[in-house]
Amino acid sequence: IRGQRTPLDNPNAKVIRPYVFWVDPRGSEDLDLSVTFVGKGVDKSSGLVSYRPDVLSYSNLRVGKSCHSGDVRHRQGNCAEYIDIDMEDAISRGYEYAVIDVRNFNGGGLKQIQTSFGIMEREFPQSNNTWLPETITSCRSLESMSSNTLIGIIDLVTKEYIMLDID
Repeated sequence: IRGQRTPLDNPNAKVIRPYVFWVDPRGSEDLDLSVTFVGKGVDKSSGLVSYRPDVLSYSNLRVGKSCHSGDVRHRQGNCAEYIDIDMEDAISRGYEYAVIDVRNFNGGGLKQIQTSFGIMEREFPQSNNTWLPETITSCRSLESMSSNTLIGIIDLVTKEYIMLDID
């Protein structure tokens, strides 16, 4: 349900991995997953508080210890992008929320290309070629007809996610 808060399943999770999955039969799609960190950002070198958000995306692969998997463009077959959010590091930087969005740079709605979104709760960040379905705690089809969609929000402090799926 849009707007519903759902607690994370794994109390030991240190890394939250939101991901977007789609099947591209012709190799013609270009979806981009990103996260915008919101809160009082603290510059570790100067100690100054900044109220501007930080965006983690294909064009900015790192924010602190959090990282993006990299851009997937026009690849035929099964496709996915993910972002590993190091919750402790994000909170230490003053962030309270991670706003997740996906954009289809070729236009067209996410529902039309059968896009799914999910969250994996991980105790350790680990990038590899093996998909670990046992760490998926939720997966939903995206219903938005827009090419730009706010998928959800992760409340880093309360350890809940809020499903949006809105234009």
